[in-house]
Amino acid sequence: MAHNTLITRRFFGERIVRPVLTSLARLWSTIEVWHTHLRNRQGVESLLKMDDAILRDIGVTRDDVRWASRLPFNVSAGAALAQVTGRRCNRQRD
Repeated sequence: MAHNTLITRRFFGERIVRPVLTSLARLWSTIEVWHTHLRNRQGVESLLKMDDAILRDIGVTRDDVRWASRLPFNVSAGAALAQVTGRRCNRQRD
């Protein structure tokens, strides 16, 4: 009887528990990424409250900030804004 219990536990653990734990880990990872995107988005949107002269000093335009704040939620607005302004900065150097 003990042998059957061990086999049942092993089967149950491998077939059900491990996939559930894997799914929970992926879900947690997704939540962490979304939380980071939310914080980045809030930071980008706070730029809209700044004066145009300050935005120009940091190398962005109000249109850049508006564009980044309208990106889909699964895209990091802060990273996209940095990428756009970085490209513009590189073009000005050339």
